[in-house]
Amino acid sequence: MKGAFQIAKIAGIPVRLHWTFVVMLGWVAIEGRRSGMNWESVGWFAVLMIGVFVCVVLHELGHAFSAKRYGVRTKDIILSPLGGVARLDGLPEKPIDESVVAFAGPLVNILLAGIFGGYGWMTSSIDLSNLGASRLVFGNPENFVTLFLIINIFLSFFNLIPAFPMDGGRIFRSLLSPSLGRRRATLITTYLGQGIAVLLVGLACFLVPPRMSFYLIPLFILSSAFMFFMARQEYRIVEFEEILKRHSILELIRQPINIFNKNDHIAYALEALKTGLEKDFLVKNEDGTIAGVFSQPEILEMAKSIPTSSHKKHFVEEFISPVEEVVYPSDTLHIFYKKLMSQELRILPVFENENLIGVVDIQQLNDFLRVEYEMK
Repeated sequence: MKGAFQIAKIAGIPVRLHWTFVVMLGWVAIEGRRSGMNWESVGWFAVLMIGVFVCVVLHELGHAFSAKRYGVRTKDIILSPLGGVARLDGLPEKPIDESVVAFAGPLVNILLAGIFGGYGWMTSSIDLSNLGASRLVFGNPENFVTLFLIINIFLSFFNLIPAFPMDGGRIFRSLLSPSLGRRRATLITTYLGQGIAVLLVGLACFLVPPRMSFYLIPLFILSSAFMFFMARQEYRIVEFEEILKRHSILELIRQPINIFNKNDHIAYALEALKTGLEKDFLVKNEDGTIAGVFSQPEILEMAKSIPTSSHKKHFVEEFISPVEEVVYPSDTLHIFYKKLMSQELRILPVFENENLIGVVDIQQLNDFLRVEYEMK
């Protein structure tokens, strides 16, 4: 995601923070001071917000670790003021496995709520009497156990709402899929989610206390709008997958016009990009085996960072991306797309009996899908 920078790496999974999170902390400071907090209380308010996002990271790690059990890799976890998202390479094919991965996140929050609730019960540190009475409550560390208990209960229940992109939407779809099929189950969950999104905004406007409206009303509006549009997007993704599963690699395979040698000058790659129709290229070793790929974004980035006078001093092998998985003629376009996305590439070689017989790239796939949608 653009605008996100890495702040940690947990079990090999990069954790990235979107720049808007920093803006949110600035808003916390301004709003805290406006509410009458001193700087110490503002600092504790910021600590509370950071603690909430730690809970969100743990939630997303629940998804990541459960997905790993089914062979699904997590690219990264991205945090923004709207929450967190674990970017998985895909979802398990079986509905029951998808529901396990989806439920793992809320389960983490349920366990955290149990830990904070148990600690609060043993230490008598839970006090619900003054919550909501003043915004100053957020800057008082004595209230943190109570607040984290409530926050984790909220996160678990909110994420279990049966609407996309919430975990509850995926669980609800997985329950419907065995009898209705994935596409119809997604459509029903989409309509349900959009109805819930509209309902949440209405309930927030009528039920949120005036003293909390400054915080909660904008949050509900943003979350509901996100939920409404992502519900439709989820259905389009399933439609997209259904199309790809019906077609094979053989329908798009083509012969590459250019295959670079890894010791070619980058000036050659730039010239091929300027004058040819191809945007993404294979790169081969001296023995003819595939060394990797060199794509338009990397070529353009290279052209910006290296002066024109130095283009003949650098070689293609310095910039290629390795290919970890190739595709075969019997593969569906859905398999091609999954392998392409998991490796973050734009082109893949097609092999048959260990021989290169052609390539398929993202430009071909996009053109194919555009025609398919227009013919519907």
